[in-house]
Amino acid sequence: MVGCSFLSELPKIQPQAKTSGFTVSAFTVQAMHPGVEMNLWKTSTYRLEIDALFPEGSHDFELFVDSISVPASLIRDRNGIPFDDSKRERTQVKFKSNRHFYRPGSSGAMTLPEEKYAASGVVIEDESCWLTFMTSSNRMIRWDLGVPKSLSTIYAP
Repeated sequence: MVGCSFLSELPKIQPQAKTSGFTVSAFTVQAMHPGVEMNLWKTSTYRLEIDALFPEGSHDFELFVDSISVPASLIRDRNGIPFDDSKRERTQVKFKSNRHFYRPGSSGAMTLPEEKYAASGVVIEDESCWLTFMTSSNRMIRWDLGVPKSLSTIYAP
């Protein structure tokens, strides 16, 4: 025990995210509350437009929020193609990500299965978010997007 006690005294190294090489055109978050009684309390929808050079074969896009990772979906263009990363040029790409919050359901209320989010392995405390993705060689890229602009909350009737 004494020989390994120095391990607990080592500084905890947090992974870093790049802040250059891309331009965030728009980054918003909007809370939506459903209009019916159920265990789903609210959904936060993140929308991101980013101009960047993506490595060929980029995949598994996620948004790191707080200490969890939320899957991010590519919004396809009007031709149905998300983006062509083989051109080796900067591309304007749009993503959407939903984070659901739940509460205990009351008797007789609709109950949805809770979506479980994986731990991101990093705690982001200043309300900023990271976009992460894997390259074709399975190397993780992390980009610090900053803090999303909050839009007004939507309450369903």
